[in-house]
Amino acid sequence: MNQYRFKAQHGAALIVSLIILLLMTLIGIFAMRTSVMEERMASNQRDRELATQAAEVALRDAENAITQLTTEPVATAAGSDNNIRTYNSMDPDPSNANPWWMERNAAWWAANGVAATRPDNVATAPRYIIEEIVMGTESELSGVPQDGGFKTYYRVTARGTGGSDLARVLLQTTVIKRY
Repeated sequence: MNQYRFKAQHGAALIVSLIILLLMTLIGIFAMRTSVMEERMASNQRDRELATQAAEVALRDAENAITQLTTEPVATAAGSDNNIRTYNSMDPDPSNANPWWMERNAAWWAANGVAATRPDNVATAPRYIIEEIVMGTESELSGVPQDGGFKTYYRVTARGTGGSDLARVLLQTTVIKRY
């Protein structure tokens, strides 16, 4: 009968397998962290896209409101005539260099902005402000077209939110209207 003699084992295989298991666990943890971060980034990007689309909807609503005007409205600081405001009348501090739309919060927009059509999946309806742009001199008013009427310039500022109110986008456009 053959007898096998076992040499004294030192457990090297156990130590190597534990180190490999530790490395595999670390790789798994880093992979999970990366996928969670990518999911957050995709969610934020979607939220921003929704906010941009909402602001675009508000711009289009304001442009439609301007193009449907048949007579030139009188711009006021409160926007009492067809929601057309005087240039920079919303600026709380005209002496600083910050534009008014950067200084106004969501509560101000809710109270003063004109609500546009609310797209699906956005937190709040987008809003817009229309300002009549006044040029420095009459010659800067872009002249007289062939039909003899004057052009009036309007700046439209729109604010849209995404799936939450944390994603906010401000867009602006200039609309020219002949009366």
